[in-house]
Amino acid sequence: LGGVIALYLISLWLRERHFRHMAMTDTVTGLWNGVCFRGKAKEELSRNRQKSYQLISMDMEHFKYVNNDFGEKVADNVLVVIAERLRKKFGKKALYAREMGDQFFILTERRTDIEEVLGELAGEIIFDNNGMEQRYKPAMKFGIYNIEANNRESQIGQYIDAAVSARKSIKRDHTKQIAYFDDKMESDIRVEAQIEKKMESALKQGEFVVY
Repeated sequence: LGGVIALYLISLWLRERHFRHMAMTDTVTGLWNGVCFRGKAKEELSRNRQKSYQLISMDMEHFKYVNNDFGEKVADNVLVVIAERLRKKFGKKALYAREMGDQFFILTERRTDIEEVLGELAGEIIFDNNGMEQRYKPAMKFGIYNIEANNRESQIGQYIDAAVSARKSIKRDHTKQIAYFDDKMESDIRVEAQIEKKMESALKQGEFVVY
């Protein structure tokens, strides 16, 4: 009877671990999902306050056309290739995750070759499409926020927002692949926030004029 109970408890533990793992990972790529990434990134930064980091937001331009032109299966395979490249380039030296769609996050210790490494992630992808060889060159955009050592006043969500803002700043610029969050972006965001706060009262007071 004791052996049966032990086996039952082990099966419950394995099942719980399985479902916990599923809740933390992206079903397509097997990477951490966005929620898990935020938790692990927060722990990493709190544990190593003396180290400088880089938080990177990454996505692919016009990825929806891959889905439309080749189908969901091929689009998922492209995402899997990107995930494999992340594992190969960063291994256990960084945290990385797929947030949603074609958006990925990376948290790595500050490195001087980061632009070269990110450029290699955007290499051509060759895949089979109904017996025909197809090639896809992902047009990737990267936004980088530098997290300085001994400076952990902001929350992980703010670091992510800053990296996303940097990436979006070059969304329509085909000549740029990488952008760093800087003082100008921070100033622009602050101005936009101030305008948004004033809009409600301005509407109530009739300060908007239609032309």
